[in-house]
Amino acid sequence: MLDKAKTKHPYHAFLQRDISNLGIVGGGGYASFDTVLCLFSGISYCSDLPGVFRTLDKLLKPQGRFLFLALTDRYETRKSYILNQTGVHVPFYTWTKHEWQQNAASAGFETRFRGFGYTQDFIPQRTPQPVFDAVLSLEATLLSQRFPFSATQLIVEGNRI
Repeated sequence: MLDKAKTKHPYHAFLQRDISNLGIVGGGGYASFDTVLCLFSGISYCSDLPGVFRTLDKLLKPQGRFLFLALTDRYETRKSYILNQTGVHVPFYTWTKHEWQQNAASAGFETRFRGFGYTQDFIPQRTPQPVFDAVLSLEATLLSQRFPFSATQLIVEGNRI
């Protein structure tokens, strides 16, 4: 995946590391990134949330920002959660709004939250695309910012205070 990204975007830096304990990034690497992204809920498999924000503090430029996709407590109850079908349990971590905000603030960041995945398991598979799009649009408009922690997945974005 990283090789494809590097080939497609040769002028961008792509790294594979443990975000809570990066060690030394090549060339120093500190305060050199505009944005840090953690997609596909990878952040939810990291047990050290304070370490994540300490790392962000080192990596991001003064005007830097971050965006994480994280799991919520509801994720494991999804009908389509594939591991429930196999009987395999892979531990993941979820945090409350207060825990996110407290850890972020201690490293000098503010956070904003949006939820998604409220209705994805209840829409029949053969739903026409326009209907599916309308349901997701309503979900984003009505639920995303009002009840983010009631979703199955969470968008956490932030920047320095």
